[in-house]
Amino acid sequence: MPSPNDCAAGRLTHCLAPLSVLLVLAAEAFYFRNILGNSLLLGDTGDGHFCLLVAEHWYRWLLGKEGFFSLPIFWPETSALAWSDLLLGFGLPHALFRLMGMDPYTAYKSTLIGLHAAGALGTFFLLRKGFELRCAAAFIGAVLAGSSQMIVPSCHTQLYACAFLPFIAMALLAFFRNMDDAKRGCRVSAGCAAVGLMALLVYTSFYIACFAALFLALLAALDLTVCASLRRCRSRGGRALLFLHPKKRLLETLAFAALSALLLAPFVALELPARSSFGGRSWALVTFHTPTVPQLFNVGGANLMFGWIRSAANLGGHHELQIGWLPTTAALFLASLVLLSRRRISALLHPSEADAGAEAGRQAGREALFLQIALATLIATFIGCKTSGGRSPWHFIYAFIPGMDALRTIARIHVFLVFPAALTCAFGAGQFLRLIPRPLIQNLAALVLCAAAVLACTWKGGVYARWSADWAREVLQSVTAPPEGCAVFAVEDSGNRRKFRHDFEYQLAGWEIANRWDRPTLNGYSGQYPNGWTLGSAVGKALRPRTELWIKRHRLTDVCIYDWGTKTWRVTSGRR
Repeated sequence: MPSPNDCAAGRLTHCLAPLSVLLVLAAEAFYFRNILGNSLLLGDTGDGHFCLLVAEHWYRWLLGKEGFFSLPIFWPETSALAWSDLLLGFGLPHALFRLMGMDPYTAYKSTLIGLHAAGALGTFFLLRKGFELRCAAAFIGAVLAGSSQMIVPSCHTQLYACAFLPFIAMALLAFFRNMDDAKRGCRVSAGCAAVGLMALLVYTSFYIACFAALFLALLAALDLTVCASLRRCRSRGGRALLFLHPKKRLLETLAFAALSALLLAPFVALELPARSSFGGRSWALVTFHTPTVPQLFNVGGANLMFGWIRSAANLGGHHELQIGWLPTTAALFLASLVLLSRRRISALLHPSEADAGAEAGRQAGREALFLQIALATLIATFIGCKTSGGRSPWHFIYAFIPGMDALRTIARIHVFLVFPAALTCAFGAGQFLRLIPRPLIQNLAALVLCAAAVLACTWKGGVYARWSADWAREVLQSVTAPPEGCAVFAVEDSGNRRKFRHDFEYQLAGWEIANRWDRPTLNGYSGQYPNGWTLGSAVGKALRPRTELWIKRHRLTDVCIYDWGTKTWRVTSGRR
């Protein structure tokens, strides 16, 4: 019969879980405090606006207004969607919000905040249920994974696809924990979920999907190395080994490979022609924003606790170089790595003591997996840095893995690495809290750690939001309907004063007009551009011959121009 103390502890555990969930959501509301209840939008008038319009494409596709892979830009090019992230994982919830009656701006804002919160909660439940950590440790992991470096590069909202990572990890964990033949159904379901989620990540954010695949490959290589050195490539004591046993389950392996090929076939069919026409990016461009080791701790000047490091150490740099490790995260990560290394070395030296009992075996398995995650994170961090002489180990990936030359900058791998680093930190926090003997002091220490994690991830003024729905609506307010017979259009600005500050704002405003009046446009904005397209600047008379050249090259007819300077439409020579 359980003692009163056991019953009280059980009730406390049941209370802590929902309380922790509420605290995670409260932390999310705190991080997004500057954009809640107003018209501010995440990102800026460049990539932030672009990602919103790509998400809006999926809503328009559901309405039958656009093809699956087509965008109403760069007309008559039909592969524009392949030149940047497809954002399918954002487009689906965005379309749902649109069907509920939201305008495009509120729908996309709600999508990003919702996905970010879902990623934080997913990390919490992965650590709490999947790895059986205490609530305080799981909360710390959720805070670090959901708000550390992901807050800084919010101008690139496609990086919010990191929110999918905890759910992929849950599926993989369930897959490898059900290797027994009696659990085949659970294993197959988990494997299908992992494959499906990875495919969705590919269709959402190419950067994060590439980094996730490389990290999993690195994790598998570490696991196989450990297996080979110990001569025991099998699940032992509940340990979740990253090893598929292909000889034993060859049919399953082939089935998962076939499912992956089936799901990714449309992506490959769309991407390969675009990649071949684009030709990839130069090595100098890929490494232009690659951080040095000191720059790994550049979290930008807006960080509440550590912003002073940027100026004190003269780190400076482009915003792509302000996504470094928080010092608190780095310290906890390294401490956790030391703790895990000592425990696993001790287990190897004294195997009978380490593997005694089922619970000890499960704990040993968790520690082994966390150690491999920590080591993979450390190795990947080094790969994504500049070494002496300005070189980077990433060159081996750039040169020998197909498709890696499509990445514009490898600095963003450090955005991805927040997630595995946060998992390691959560494990270490849980273990360090256990070292405190008195429950009261232990709980107080847990509160202090949680509060420190929140404050360390806090940015002055809130998340990066440099544009608003009010601005976007004002852009279209004066635009009248295109003239009758106008099948396609372009924009220019012949006024004495520019309508917009940046040239790319003209391109995205043209896309907005295309959506509003259901007309394709010659304008466009993307990570890559069609061959021969030179309409990047809409200002001045120099644009007109370039527009006419594009019209003649593609034999376009019924073309009209919207002039922001005069707020009028006119017909070009493309009219029959």
